[in-house]
Amino acid sequence: MFTRPKTIVADTRQVNCFALTYAVPPDDWLKTMVHTGAFASGLFGYGVYKLALALEFFIEYKDLLRLDLKAKIYAGTVLFHTCVLFGASAFLVYLLLLKDYRPIIANIRADVIPAVVSGGLKVVGSWRGSFPFMWPEAYVVELDGSHSPVGGDPCGVFLVVVTFLAPIVEALTAPRELVSHGAVVIYTDLELEPDAVETKVLASVELSPCGPGLSCDSESEGECWPRDQMPIC
Repeated sequence: MFTRPKTIVADTRQVNCFALTYAVPPDDWLKTMVHTGAFASGLFGYGVYKLALALEFFIEYKDLLRLDLKAKIYAGTVLFHTCVLFGASAFLVYLLLLKDYRPIIANIRADVIPAVVSGGLKVVGSWRGSFPFMWPEAYVVELDGSHSPVGGDPCGVFLVVVTFLAPIVEALTAPRELVSHGAVVIYTDLELEPDAVETKVLASVELSPCGPGLSCDSESEGECWPRDQMPIC
């Protein structure tokens, strides 16, 4: 989004990992490892991408105390999302290495209808309560015959919510200098002859080394002022 070309290249690599996740369904043990490992790798790549955004911000604006509120919200959101992505990636890798999942992962033949499932653990579900106050309840039958309840996935929900909201907050609070590092609008006067085309520059966005919301006064030896308080020469 608000990146240099090299950062965009890094972003396309983590997108390829996410594509591998969707391309390889978890039909057996090997495919499950590839499916989950690719997702963990994609999260790590996305974290590197967000880390590059954070480093770009801190390189551009070294005086953090003079930043306005929107810039601080942007930096905090990027850093928080970066930590969430790296944490989720590390947690998935930890779960993959925690134990041998071969005995509990089913082999699924999805190329036939209906799908043929062999092995794996049995999941038993039922409805509890009485109408209209009813709720589903499920549990997994372990290899030793014990039952383990199937609960929600608060970690996954947290990851999805943060990953959905963070880019929206960043888009609304990103400093102008990071959104565009210089834009020149050029138009052609159509009334001129084809062999005498003239181009004119309408606008150009200049970078301010002072930071968001500040301008440099060249008459005051480079002193930075808020834009609405700039001294008039």
